[in-house]
Parts: sequence; C-alpha cells; structure tokens
Amino acid sequence: EMPLSATSLVCSCVSSGQIINLADAYADFRFNRKLDSDPDKNRTRSVMCVPIHDKKYQQTQGCLQVMNKMDRYGEYKGSVFTDLDKELAVSCASLVAVAIVSSRAINTVDTMVKTSIRTASSVPATPPRIAHAQSSSGILSGPGGGAHSPLAPKTSALASPARQSAAGPSQLQPSPLR
Repeated sequence: EMPLSATSLVCSCVSSGQIINLADAYADFRFNRKLDSDPDKNRTRSVMCVPIHDKKYQQTQGCLQVMNKMDRYGEYKGSVFTDLDKELAVSCASLVAVAIVSSRAINTVDTMVKTSIRTASSVPATPPRIAHAQSSSGILSGPGGGAHSPLAPKTSALASPARQSAAGPSQLQPSPLR
C-alpha cells in the first residue's frame, strides 16, 4: 500500500474507475516526477493505470500501473500501450481483484479460528462423568459405580426385562426402586 496524493495518476484512476493511458508521463500534471530517482538513466515515459475493480462488492480496490511500453525491438521511444495491452492489463487486474477478495476472506476465517481457539482455551477443563452400560442387566456403572451408583437409572414398578424372562410373562415381579 502507498499513500495517495489527491491529484496523482493512481488516485485519479481509482476514484474515476477509468483506465489512464499516457504516451508521455511527464506531459501530465498528475504524474509524480519524484518517482524517477534519476531521470537521465531511468525516465518514465509511458504509463497505463488500470483500476482493480471487485465486481462482487462493486468497489475499486486499487490500481494496476504499468510503465514504459517497449516496442518489439526493446526501445521505449514513442511506444504507447495498445488496446491489446489494455485487454491484458484488465485481465490481470481482474485476477488481482479475485486475489484481494480471497486474501480478505482467508484473513476473516483465520481471525474467526483464532477467536474460537482463544474462547475454547478460556473454558475451564473439567473431567466428564461417563457412564458405562452393562448389556445383560441394563444396570449402569460409573467410576466407583455398580448398581448403587448415582448414575444408575432408577426403575419404576414395572418389571425389568431380566426378571420377566426368569419369572415368565404371567408372573411379573416389580423391580425395586432405589
């Protein structure tokens, strides 16, 4: 990220949402000449700024700026960014917009996970009381349990299945309440 001047090329591109294509950067008042550290050696000639537009949220996220279009011989003089260059830059800007949105989504998920971990780690750990079932009698036993464990189920006046089979269906005996 860079701070923007209200009159800069990048700010103009971002605020208008329009492509700016300059054959001579120094001819436009919005170009910051201070960016060229040594204009005799590395002079900015042509500049194209393409807005990075997020179509999902309908916002301009930034600007893709390319400088110094070369001709096919590697020369800068008189080279202007073409319509094909614009199409390529717009495609690149679209990919950058997707990357920005994805990065923000990942950061959001990361923050949510870290918050969940902090919340989970602040909950005091208490050992759970687990009951174990015995299949034949239906009696539960826990740690120190047995039939008289506080975790064992209380039975009603109905006969338990174990007593029904021993006494037969006609001689039902009530189970003791505990």
